[in-house]
Amino acid sequence: MPKKILSTEFKHECAELVIVHGYKHKDAAAAMDVGLSSIQRWVTQYRKITTWYYPQT
Repeated sequence: MPKKILSTEFKHECAELVIVHGYKHKDAAAAMDVGLSSIQRWVTQYRKITTWYYPQT
């Protein structure tokens, strides 16, 4: 099976399911048909980006 090429927007949407909408990592992975470790990595990356871009005061 060929590797899926996923857009940055798709990855951000997946991460937002966890961060913004309160999904559990497992449920977000199932809903978006991706692996659990992928969701975990994207959430971590998304948090780093948003923390840098929107620092908390």
